[in-house]
Amino acid sequence: MAGPFTTQGPRFDESGVMLEAAAAGLGVALAREVFVQGDLDAGRLVRLFDVSIPAWPRCYLAWREGSAKKVLVNRLRAWIWEETAGWRRG
Repeated sequence: MAGPFTTQGPRFDESGVMLEAAAAGLGVALAREVFVQGDLDAGRLVRLFDVSIPAWPRCYLAWREGSAKKVLVNRLRAWIWEETAGWRRG
């Protein structure tokens, strides 16, 4: 399955570091709700979608609002939206 992926830029093995990077504006994070709720409530991260996948575990694609990489974020968001269309339809 082809997607808007790159071999450049940071990659993280630890979810906490990944979320800190997203909150610092270094990219987006796909994470479980339990790990991002505090950052969402505090406004450090924002959800890119108004929906979530209704399966355990729930994940959200989150990024720092106003990021300079908005074009790339929107490409990733569009690709994920297209790939998950079947799940959202039920």
